[in-house]
Amino acid sequence: MTQFQETRRWVRLVIVNAEGELLLFAGHEKPQVPRWSVAGDALLPDEDYPAAAMRILEQKTGLRCPLGPLLREHEGSDLSATDSTPDVSTTQWFERYFLVRCPDAVDIVINAELEEPAEESQGHPLEYRWWSLADLYNATDNAFTPSWLPELLASVLVSEPPLSPSLSASV
Repeated sequence: MTQFQETRRWVRLVIVNAEGELLLFAGHEKPQVPRWSVAGDALLPDEDYPAAAMRILEQKTGLRCPLGPLLREHEGSDLSATDSTPDVSTTQWFERYFLVRCPDAVDIVINAELEEPAEESQGHPLEYRWWSLADLYNATDNAFTPSWLPELLASVLVSEPPLSPSLSASV
């Protein structure tokens, strides 16, 4: 028998600098190769997506950049069962990916007091890196979660006008 749980709502941030590089994070689980993903987290109760996006941007990166358009919605479910529960449990999730344009490849400030380990990193050290489109396409298979991040960045670079030099990021 399958049990359904409440849908988990997530915000993901596609943070792009003026050079067209995408900010990705990875948690390391030795000896596995790191999997890179965009910043994100679950919404708090009674929080809407834009408010969660701004909270997560500042909490995870220390950046204060304007929130851009919704780029993609992504949903799915994960099945799980344990030895103690023979029933299969289904966790449903719904993600919204928002664009955040930052004018500079500024250093990211990860505040250890505010930063809770992301579910993906499971408490392992968090690393960040700015990735060019070429870097994304030249990376090894299964380097990204989700795997379509290179295509998403390519679509942003083609469709979004250049960043206005009057905008500034702050940390």
